[in-house]
Amino acid sequence: MTIKQDFYNADEFWGYVEGKLHCNVPKYIKNILRIKCLDDPISLQDIDDTVIEQLESFVQSGGLTPFIPDNTTDLKEFYGIFHQVPNKFKITVGSKILLKLIVAYVTEQVNTKGPNFYKSE
Repeated sequence: MTIKQDFYNADEFWGYVEGKLHCNVPKYIKNILRIKCLDDPISLQDIDDTVIEQLESFVQSGGLTPFIPDNTTDLKEFYGIFHQVPNKFKITVGSKILLKLIVAYVTEQVNTKGPNFYKSE
């Protein structure tokens, strides 16, 4: 099974956000959010500490396994630094901070410009 882009262009969204915040969102974060349908401007706004814990539990319990393409050679794209011990997976502190900044930014943009804010410039 592969991860596919459905109703919007995730690469366009992430490229816009990363450009505006001058950051690089780790691939493993993008993949987990995409698999859990949390990588769009509306859903992303509700990510908080509880959701982050749920994501960690999902990964630790093997929930990602069915979504990793068979030809994947770099498990870091799905487990980050925990690629050798997925059952101990945690979102790193730095990634949590970045994710919270992104949530705040996206929430502000959606509230002022609407959910397609990343397409307007």
